[in-house]
Amino acid sequence: MENVYDLLRQTQEAAGHVISSILEKDYLSAIATIAASFFGAMFAFRLQQKEKDRERRQQEIAQAGAALQCLFRMANTVGGYKANYVNPIRGMGRAAGVMLAPSLPEDVDRERFNFDGLSFLSDKEGQQAVADLWLEERRFHNLMKAIDRRSKVHLDQYQPVAEAKGLHQRGGITLQELRTEVGPRVVDELVRTTEFIIKDVDDTLASLQKAKAQFHVVLRKRFPKQKFLDFELIGIPEGQDSSAAPQAPGVETDSRGSGK
Repeated sequence: MENVYDLLRQTQEAAGHVISSILEKDYLSAIATIAASFFGAMFAFRLQQKEKDRERRQQEIAQAGAALQCLFRMANTVGGYKANYVNPIRGMGRAAGVMLAPSLPEDVDRERFNFDGLSFLSDKEGQQAVADLWLEERRFHNLMKAIDRRSKVHLDQYQPVAEAKGLHQRGGITLQELRTEVGPRVVDELVRTTEFIIKDVDDTLASLQKAKAQFHVVLRKRFPKQKFLDFELIGIPEGQDSSAAPQAPGVETDSRGSGK
């Protein structure tokens, strides 16, 4: 009987060892499986994060490029107006107020910066560059509004009267005489707005170039290997000084004050 109990005990011990061995082997296998899953998941996460970082970087570059394109279009619009309208009447003094040709309205509503898209420029220099873009946007649109407003006054209020009375066919007519014939309010508005436009065209072009240069500095620091659009306005002759300027046809060059 004791031999039976001994055999049973030995069998139980052997079975326990086998079970322990099996459990131990399964445990190690489980650890290996968990470890493989963990490292696989970590690798996949890092790969996914790297792809997200790449996409985010590409989006930031695209937004920066769009801002530079907008700057370029603004500078091109103002530069074109300067060459075609402002430079021909430089040096005419106050007579430029009535001799600046009216222009057709420019479709500039789309010339807006996407400031939400530039929010990644969060350091001090980046924020200053974005603030400069905001100021340039306002300056540009204020200038274009002034040009459109002056053109409307010229076309709707000044030109019909001047043509009906043949004022520009008279030799040596002065601004004072134009004020009498057309009305002081219209002529003074043209003179005042023209003086603002001439100065602001020059100032806006200079500030657009400055804002572009500063924006480039910020972008080069953030994306040192990336190439961005750069542009310089082709040299536009400023015209002659007032002493050598061609006289406006039919209107005396007048620098004697307002002529009131």
